[in-house]
Amino acid sequence: MTTTFCAYQVSTHHGSAVTLRQYTSSWLLIFFSLMMTGWSYHRIQIRSLGVDFVGMSDTVPGVVELDNHSLAMTDTGTNIPLYRFATDESRFEEYASSSEDRFRIFGNAMIYREDADKMANCHGWVFTDGRFLLKGNDVDRILCDNHYVLVTDPRPSDIVIYRNEMGSILHTALVQGILRDGTVITESKWGIDQRFLHLPAKQPYSQHFEYYRTDRPNHLIRIRESTFCNDDYND
Repeated sequence: MTTTFCAYQVSTHHGSAVTLRQYTSSWLLIFFSLMMTGWSYHRIQIRSLGVDFVGMSDTVPGVVELDNHSLAMTDTGTNIPLYRFATDESRFEEYASSSEDRFRIFGNAMIYREDADKMANCHGWVFTDGRFLLKGNDVDRILCDNHYVLVTDPRPSDIVIYRNEMGSILHTALVQGILRDGTVITESKWGIDQRFLHLPAKQPYSQHFEYYRTDRPNHLIRIRESTFCNDDYND
């Protein structure tokens, strides 16, 4: 009986180990598949929804560089990094000339306002008067320090903030008018591409958007020429 019982124990233990390895392998395979699916979806989002803050595709011809000669500050004194887009002019002109292909999907849902411009992205167009690029994760600080409030009754000169599912800011637009039927007309710069008038939902960034208002006379943050190190920025 003892021998048989011991043999049964070994057999059972061996079977459990095999089952455990199979079970673990299956979950690892599922986890890996989910990770790859998520990565693929993220790349698709980058290519089709323009989540990169400078352009609408992975082929934007240049690099984003920190501007070391200008300093931006919120009303409470928080430093905001400013950026420039470094690129060869001929390459940028070639990129800008293909904008019609990138935005073909929107058809008649937008009205052209200005040509592509590498000086600013959407956030920079609103908050620096088109002089610099800003990153979306700095816009939340501007909203807080410059006393913006969330509103549900948009008016001309309010701003529209677009976020992803995690709450990160992807895009900024400006309310330019309200039609008699209540339709909101916004204007925004699509990365370093062109600037358009469009309905709030008719853009390639996000369907999660909200309106913000401030009592300030405009949306511009303070900018002064300066010489400083990167360490001077507040976190």
